[in-house]
Amino acid sequence: MHDPSRLPVAKNCRFTENTKELPLGEGLWKTASEIKYRHCVADPISGQVGLFSSLHEGDDRLTLFALRLKVEDEK
Repeated sequence: MHDPSRLPVAKNCRFTENTKELPLGEGLWKTASEIKYRHCVADPISGQVGLFSSLHEGDDRLTLFALRLKVEDEK
C-alpha cells in the first residue's frame, strides 16, 4: 500500500500535496492507513478520474482527501 515503485507511471508524472510537489512515496503515501469513504468521478474522454475521500492518517486522525489522476500513454 505504501510502495509506489510498483505503479506504471508516465515519465512526466507529478505528485503534489497541499500545492507542494513531492516525490512519489512521500506525504500521505507514508501516513495514510485506511480509507473510510470514497466517491470516484471518471471522465474517460479526457482520460482523467477524480476521487473525494476521507481517510485515517498518522495517529488515526480523520482527513479529507481529493485526488485527480490523468492517464497518458496508458499509464
